[in-house]
Amino acid sequence: MVKYAKKFARELCIQLRIIREQKQLSLKKVAQDLGLLERALEYVELGIDCSIPICYKLMEYYGYHIKLVPTDK
Repeated sequence: MVKYAKKFARELCIQLRIIREQKQLSLKKVAQDLGLLERALEYVELGIDCSIPICYKLMEYYGYHIKLVPTDK
């Protein structure tokens, strides 16, 4: 299960970069607005350091939300 969680987090990070680019926001602007180091944000967007707390900050910043629903499996 951990393998799938890491893959999901990496894909989410990469999608957040795509969203930023579609909104024509610079890496520097987003990092400044969220109080992050530009390099830290870059590592998240490249999927190198997939920080879930930063991903949640980015999703809120871009106006997106994820709803997790428990299932029986």
